[in-house]
Amino acid sequence: MQPWPASPRDDQENGPAAQGRVSAVLEGYLVTIARLIGEEGEARPTAIAARLGVSHVTAIRSIARLKALGLAHSKPYRSVFLTVEGAELAAAICTRRGMVAAMLVAMGVPPPTAGRDAARMAHGISEESMGRVAAFLRRHRARPPRGADLA
Repeated sequence: MQPWPASPRDDQENGPAAQGRVSAVLEGYLVTIARLIGEEGEARPTAIAARLGVSHVTAIRSIARLKALGLAHSKPYRSVFLTVEGAELAAAICTRRGMVAAMLVAMGVPPPTAGRDAARMAHGISEESMGRVAAFLRRHRARPPRGADLA
């Protein structure tokens, strides 16, 4: 599995060492593709675009980036599927988002808001901070909220 994605700012600061990391936008594509495959058995580019609220062309370009990173594969005019590495990364993203959302709910944030905020926050948070989030969740026995959309 590739290293956890850094924030775009980290990419600028780390230069060539940050190559191969996934942006927050591509994280959204990975999670969306994984969810569509789970729900419908496949992830067609038009469904990905509709789910993310982007144009078909934008979705195709982002899917091409995922393919170039070795995280997805497809054939022309066919569905998109995640590679093993892509599926593992999508699962890790969902876990991180769930942990951040659970922390926010434990602090009193309503689940729908916590889910939206967690999707943005989890991308840029450091491994050190995620360790603290995990410790907080263990202390408070908090779990990811059911009503939160973590996509």
